Amino acid sequence: MRNAHCDPSVLTLGAYLGNLEMIRPSRRKRWIVCRAPYCSFLAIMPPALWTGSFISSAAAQPNPRSRLLLKGGYIVSCDRNVGEIKAGDLLINGSKIESVGPALSVPDAEVIDATNKLVLPGLIDTHRHTWETQLRSMIPEGDFFLYLKVVLQTLAPRYRPDDVYIGNLFGAIGALNSGITTMLDWSHIMQSPERADAAINGLSDSLMRAVFAHGDPVVPFVDWWNPKSELRHPADARRVRKQYFSSDDQLLTMAMALRGPEYSSWETAVDDLALARELGLRSTIHMGVPGAKPGAVSALNNAKLLGPDITHVHTLRCSEDEIQMIADSGGSVSSSSATELMSGQGFPSLQRWLRHGVRPSLSTDNESRMPTEDFVVLSYVNENFHHLGCRDVERALRRRHHLVR
Repeated sequence: MRNAHCDPSVLTLGAYLGNLEMIRPSRRKRWIVCRAPYCSFLAIMPPALWTGSFISSAAAQPNPRSRLLLKGGYIVSCDRNVGEIKAGDLLINGSKIESVGPALSVPDAEVIDATNKLVLPGLIDTHRHTWETQLRSMIPEGDFFLYLKVVLQTLAPRYRPDDVYIGNLFGAIGALNSGITTMLDWSHIMQSPERADAAINGLSDSLMRAVFAHGDPVVPFVDWWNPKSELRHPADARRVRKQYFSSDDQLLTMAMALRGPEYSSWETAVDDLALARELGLRSTIHMGVPGAKPGAVSALNNAKLLGPDITHVHTLRCSEDEIQMIADSGGSVSSSSATELMSGQGFPSLQRWLRHGVRPSLSTDNESRMPTEDFVVLSYVNENFHHLGCRDVERALRRRHHLVR
């Protein structure tokens, strides 16, 4: 599978199951060589040996004693002490980056020629409904109400655990293929414990670094998007935390995807947030969404419930004061710029974030309306700045900001 925008010499590993069958064992590298629509690059991530079967196993784990040298690439670093190196080398020892610089001499390392390639930190997607992956491009025009009707109200009730597994597995593989090496899975398909297990297994089998955000079930939809809903977050979150995420120091970690005050009653929102904090988990909440009741951030702030453990998704209808409240609380924000524009919900809040000192983060949202490529999301961000008359886009929002958590 080739991308017309890519250097045809780029070998893509871990892209799709079909691709793996076409790669001869002698050509498999312990590094994921990714592709993006505008350039060829190597995404920096822990090496993994992709076997003929894509199910994770002991053989698929990184060799802690392996040494890998990426040689001659254009290194783009988020470390000011490293900067950018036009023809640099990067040494990986096991799962750690050991050294970065020009002309490194490492005789015992396996060498990958990175000439004419960008070597950069993997991109980070902070909000994706990964279970919808197999619905890719179903609604290419991005109609938001059609998405609600077809995906959330018609197809979601018919999703089986196996469908959830497939969506998460292929979604994670597709993210890796596009250079996204860390992703938050905003999983609101938790109608049963079996679906939670399937979602986790799909992410785990992809070997991707990911955050599984356990969400309220979108089924029935009338209870999910309802400002009067008294339906609390599924208690199964306790089991999931204990069974799969007893440690926070692992490749796959857990968060809570909460409805918040815009999609449930105030009492429900408070209880759900309390559950997340009881379990020691971060929360990600849709805030300032067009069509939902306004003032959620202000209400949480007045109740002294805002905090650095909350990621506020979208924030399109948040007031200037509310953006400042998020900044003052140490909270983070996430914008799915492309789907927000396609839905006719307005231009993303990125410039407002910057004005209030909030660092932007970007997301794909869902693949039923949006390609998995984060570079496409970045192009929408740039168009947003041009629309607002910001001539110096690089100064306002450097592309490297998207690479830093």
